[in-house]
Amino acid sequence: MSAARNLDPYSEAPPGPRPKILFVDDEPMILRSIRRLLEQLGDDWELLFAPSGAEALEIMAEHEIDVIVSDMHMDRMNGAVLLTRVQHRHPGVVRIVLSGHTDPKLVYRAVPVAHQFLSKPFDPVMLRSTIRRACRLRTLLESEAMRRVVGAKNELPSAPKVYTELVQALSNPEVSVRAVGEIIERDVAMSSRLIQLVSSAFFGLPQRVSTVGGACAYVGIDTIKALVLSVEIFQMFKTRRKSLSMDEFNHHSLMTGQLAYRMLEGHESADHAFLAGMLHDVGQLIIAARIPDTYTMIREVMDRDEVSVHDAERGVLGMSHADLGAYLLGLWGLPQAVVEAVAGHHRVGRVPEESFGPLGAVQVASRLIHDIEKNPIESAGLNECAEALGLSDRLPQWRKLAWEIAQQSDDD
Repeated sequence: MSAARNLDPYSEAPPGPRPKILFVDDEPMILRSIRRLLEQLGDDWELLFAPSGAEALEIMAEHEIDVIVSDMHMDRMNGAVLLTRVQHRHPGVVRIVLSGHTDPKLVYRAVPVAHQFLSKPFDPVMLRSTIRRACRLRTLLESEAMRRVVGAKNELPSAPKVYTELVQALSNPEVSVRAVGEIIERDVAMSSRLIQLVSSAFFGLPQRVSTVGGACAYVGIDTIKALVLSVEIFQMFKTRRKSLSMDEFNHHSLMTGQLAYRMLEGHESADHAFLAGMLHDVGQLIIAARIPDTYTMIREVMDRDEVSVHDAERGVLGMSHADLGAYLLGLWGLPQAVVEAVAGHHRVGRVPEESFGPLGAVQVASRLIHDIEKNPIESAGLNECAEALGLSDRLPQWRKLAWEIAQQSDDD
């Protein structure tokens, strides 16, 4: 299998056949408007249109569709049902909802199967940008088999202890938004899904939310409760031999995010650095939860050959968790800076930024935290990272910050 080659999944169109984009809506006028507007913008796409879910599935049986964009309210088969069937039959297809104000219960039904949500009346430039990004994600993950693994499900596994604590907290009518946010922030899966959903057009925020606290404050307890308890977006991680330790995973991820934030504190990209640090290893969750036998094999290679998880993954899969995680976050429409940082956090010396930003911060922060955790294999390359960034003189200061964060985490 071939690995990702480009840190920026949105920089250039991938080679190959014209992407096929399927639009589904039972309003002919909407479909005509989409066709006219997108043809005027001039992208080299093959546009297909279906006035119903049943006809959309027939088209997909005959054509290799790259992206499906569906309305939610349709007679006979609504968008949630259609996208559920697409997920099962064509898991590698990017699934986008384009819908107006609708019943929240119907939208919640689409949450486990839709990658992104756009609202009507739609902005043609935003629609075009979203589709372009979806098409160009192929440069991040060229293996069709692994795209199917990532696309087959839309949830990530949460630590049982954190999941149970959140459910208990939400059952308390007096619980505060801040308390709920602090629980969610301790779990990578919950944090990433909440940020993805609240950043979507469905919630109508004037700008993207980059923090769990901000997301919780905006949507409120009732919406969080609906998302957690009535929607299957969170699931508890099922442990097995050689399985991922969720407590250790979340602990490392949170400390990496906190350190990356502190390294850029005061800069406009600090929130993105925190989010990228929190999510930098999210691809490991995908491997452990969706292809557990492969995860076991990777752990055995690590133990036998004394190599890093990144090297073991590349030996077994031909790619690493960084590629898988960045692809998923790209599907979800998370900020480009976050996707780039996740994709490149193992690539020492490959920092395309003109100035120090989330990618460089996560590269250094993850290694510093591994160093504190006494993991010499995973912390290797720390000095090279700092040197490549031209910031070796700041390494002692960052190391001190890392120790402070680790001490605070132990006290908590």
